[in-house]
Amino acid sequence: GNEEEYDIDLEEFADEIDQWIIDTFKSIGLDTAKSVLNESVEELIRRTDLEEETILEVRKILQAEFE
Repeated sequence: GNEEEYDIDLEEFADEIDQWIIDTFKSIGLDTAKSVLNESVEELIRRTDLEEETILEVRKILQAEFE
């Protein structure tokens, strides 16, 4: 169905996620919620250099939008 296509720009989360974190994801080519969620936590840590805690928090926020 159409729900598969549903995605959200990371900028939409600027009220919940610090802008520098959003910019970090965008700098590695991830600019939507789904693109971040499609990567493994390990991969995200490796590519962004962010703390695991930060990544998990971001994923929790993004995931909540799709529930």
